[in-house]
Formats: sequence, C-alpha cells, structure tokens
Amino acid sequence: MTEITMNMMNTEEVKTHETFRALFPIRPELLTIIEEDMKTWEYDESQPIVLATWEGQDEPVCIDGHTRLQAAKNTGIMEVPVYEQEYSSEEAAIEHAVQLQCHRRNLTDAELFRYMEIIDERHVPQRNENGKFAGAPNGAAGKSSEATAKLLGTSSRKAERMRAIMDHGDSETVDAVKNGEMSVNKGYEETQKKRKASKATKKSLKAPSPDSANTSPDSPPDVPAPNDGETVVSEDSQSEPNDDMSVTLAPEHYRALKDLGGSIEDHVAKAIEKYLQSSVNPGAEEDRCADEDEEEYDDGCED
Repeated sequence: MTEITMNMMNTEEVKTHETFRALFPIRPELLTIIEEDMKTWEYDESQPIVLATWEGQDEPVCIDGHTRLQAAKNTGIMEVPVYEQEYSSEEAAIEHAVQLQCHRRNLTDAELFRYMEIIDERHVPQRNENGKFAGAPNGAAGKSSEATAKLLGTSSRKAERMRAIMDHGDSETVDAVKNGEMSVNKGYEETQKKRKASKATKKSLKAPSPDSANTSPDSPPDVPAPNDGETVVSEDSQSEPNDDMSVTLAPEHYRALKDLGGSIEDHVAKAIEKYLQSSVNPGAEEDRCADEDEEEYDDGCED
C-alpha cells in the first residue's frame, strides 16, 4: 500500500470487483439500518468507500463499503466520499479489506471461517507432486495462526481451531461451520473426535492377526501360527504391541516355545512369574530349580 487520496465520486461511477463482492456479501438487515440512518443524517463522510488498484488492476474498484454504497444508491444520494489506495497485490488488498471488516464489527464464526479460508488459500504454500512445499502464490509466505488471528481480530486459539477444521475436518463439518450451522468450537470438537476414531481404526487394522505369523517374509513356512487363545504373543518382531497387555516375541523365541508344546501364553506367563519372583527374592530361585517337575516350564536350571 502506497499512495492514499480522498475524493467525492458519483455513486454510479463506483466500480465493484467480483472477488470483493463475494467476500463481503450485503446483509439485508444491515442495509435497512444504514438506509434509515442516511435518510435522517445523510451520508456519514467519516465512513468513506475504499477503492483500490494493484498490479493488473488499473481501474479503482470497491474493496470496502459495498453496503454503504448500495444504501446511498437506494436513498438517492448521488455522491459519496471515496479513498483511493494503491496496493502491491490483490492479496494485500484482501488482507486490508478483511481487517477493516473484522475491526469494524463483531463477525460471526461463519464469517471468520470464510475469511480465514480465503486468506489461507492465497498465502499458504501448496505441496507439489513430490509432497514438498512449492512457492506460495505471488511469492507470499504462509501465515502463522497468531498473525492470522491478529488480522481477523480474534484469538490465536480460535484461529488454530479454524485451521484444524479446514485441514482435517470432513466436508460435512466444514460446510456446517461455513454456513453458520455449527460453531467453530463445536466443529473443532467433531473434527478431533473423528480423527481419533480414524486413528484407532487404522491402528487396529495394523495389529497382527493370529493367522499372520506365517505370512511374514522372515518366518519359516513350517512354523504353525498361534491358536486363537494365544493372541497375546506375536512372532512378528517388526510389529508394535497393541497396548500394554501385549507381548511381542522374537521369531527364535516363538519357535523355541512352540517346540515345547502346550500353550505359548502359559509358557510366557510362567516365565514372567519366575522372573518376578527371582527379582524379589533372588536366593530362592536356586532352591526352586531343584524341585521343579519335568512337566513345568524349563527355565534352564540344571537338576
């Protein structure tokens, strides 16, 4: 933004721009209020129409004051005050126009969400086909939540929640927030709930199944898979436990326990029990080894 000038202009000569008309639609109820004020007090010259030019847009167009302009036309006011400002780019003009709107009145969640969506679309770098960030439009850098929040006149926490909805929310949630059918906070809660459910589903799908022991490329074909009642252990050394109740065995340990016969789960339970007992009372382990029955778990102690 560089030069700023103020003039009076005929209302019929003021040009508008489709981007800004769509960005700031006229509210019928607000239009009625402003029309009534103009009938009583004429046009308030402290609230001029803001016109702008930028590279590629040589003719000044309205970027702020669409409702005031329409109210003036409806009430027969022929001339309105206008500020003419020159911006470095259309993005810079949009930012200033959004800032004027946000600081002038309390915006709804739907309006804040729509403005942030437009700002992010124009400033956040896009990923290329290799998944890396390409240059942002017109070389503009992506904005942090704090910077965007300041521009919108809201908190960084709310800006972060809006961005989370835009980045991770499903179309139903995004549309509900954008149309004013759902608040930002509610939309954020729904988005986080669905994300957690999706992660849980993916985690369960990745968990090794009882029949997966023989499918591992590292497993020999003659090693039988665990029975249904033995899913607490897994031969797959690459898999992670589902939770703290799971035990993962190395392939060689699995095969050794399988050769012993019986339930692998029982073997593991007995081994853990002996380990815990020996940790509490190390001296008692040697006494127990001499009395072990051959049918009990072989822990390696000589008779």
